[in-house]
Amino acid sequence: MLSKSLVKSEHIRPYWFLSDATPAQDALTLATVMTLDQWSDLVHIANLWQGPISVTLQVPTEVGLSPSAIVGRLLRIKDEYEAEAVLKKHVDIHLVLRPTQENQPSLGGFQEARNIARLFSRSEFVVHVPIKTQWISDLAKSVQTYASLLRDGDLLVVPTFAHPAVANIDDINGLSAANSAAAAAAAAIQAHAPQGFDWPFDKETLLDQVEEGRIGLLDYHWGLNEGPTSYEEWQAADTPYLVTDYSYHYGPVYISTRKGHPWCEERFEDALPACIYSAYLAGADLWVLPNDYILRTGQEPENTLSGEARKIQLQLYKNYRIEQCVFYARKFDQSQEFGSERSSHIKQECTKVIGSLRKQEMISKKP
Repeated sequence: MLSKSLVKSEHIRPYWFLSDATPAQDALTLATVMTLDQWSDLVHIANLWQGPISVTLQVPTEVGLSPSAIVGRLLRIKDEYEAEAVLKKHVDIHLVLRPTQENQPSLGGFQEARNIARLFSRSEFVVHVPIKTQWISDLAKSVQTYASLLRDGDLLVVPTFAHPAVANIDDINGLSAANSAAAAAAAAIQAHAPQGFDWPFDKETLLDQVEEGRIGLLDYHWGLNEGPTSYEEWQAADTPYLVTDYSYHYGPVYISTRKGHPWCEERFEDALPACIYSAYLAGADLWVLPNDYILRTGQEPENTLSGEARKIQLQLYKNYRIEQCVFYARKFDQSQEFGSERSSHIKQECTKVIGSLRKQEMISKKP
């Protein structure tokens, strides 16, 4: 994988820091990506998780920066890592030195970084979580309950709940009375300070807050409570249920096995839905966990891209969908599985980009 990466592999140092604790083989590792300015978020999520974490740390190395300056920067990271007992105990850090230009808006490379965090995790199961996460339920317990679904090649979706987005979380005085409570609650979570805020640590409390309009189920590209995760189904669920209204824009927090799934496509800078899309076409069903969830503030953007970069990526994504449809249609055809249940996602999704459900058109269409 590294030999095909857009970034030269000599910039990558797997296990730059290796945690003291060795995770059990069937443990659940939290995989994430971070930059230097998110160090406090790493400490916060490590204290929440109290389990194995595999994190890709992207460090910018500006063109013209001297080797001594880079070494100094890395030594400061080392000191901060060793000062936090929870990091030394649970967190493996994989270092990526990312060459950058002055005033570059984004480091890019998030797809590659996601792959690195997953590849070098040290357990069978991996949950892909954004670094800016404010609270997580006990996912490790649920994974043991539903491990058979994961071992069958499916994914477990973890619903994300967040506060209604506001234009500027710091400018609470300018908000209407209806939005002030939501903004204040979001500000409290943003600062990792639960004082004064009734955190929804259980499903019953969470549902009450959703009914009050203080929080909602967040699927990017959709309004709160309106996305494919389906709040209507989740509120009544007591067992995992299938995502039936899948869309190629869908990019939830999800749990998978470390092996056996496609890697995130690295032609994109930052496109979590593309990671889900290839797994879905390969035959993975998406099962939503009924009692688990994570909390975010609702202020975090979907990705790190600028407006122009987002337009370019959307066009690339359109071509990528066609390529993936052709690839998996041919793959299922060659293995004589085109008529199987596992190929049903190909027939469902590829008609949207190729325009025909007929097998022959899908396996002969050129990208």
